[in-house]
Amino acid sequence: MQRPCITFVFISLFLVSSYGEETDNKVTNIGAIIDVHSRIGKEEKTALEIAVQSFNNNVSNNHKLSLYIQNSRRDPLLAATAAKKLIEEQEVKAIIGLETWEEAAL
Repeated sequence: MQRPCITFVFISLFLVSSYGEETDNKVTNIGAIIDVHSRIGKEEKTALEIAVQSFNNNVSNNHKLSLYIQNSRRDPLLAATAAKKLIEEQEVKAIIGLETWEEAAL
């Protein structure tokens, strides 16, 4: 259950670093690659959705997050394909998740 806390801290640090930019209802796309059928993946998905919803409702009136989740099924090749899709189609600024070293390395 420690990973969702780390995820929230990562998202917060990312947004703080870009907060100095001039924003006018800016939306930052972030991606997550997780195994949505595993217990950890389900917990991460729920934690990410709650963190994004909380940020969008409470933290900032002019900066919002948009979360895109891809299923890796713990397969490094699927994770790489999902990352490419998130970068090219959704133009995400950060990708989080990746439960195994093989997924992250590829």
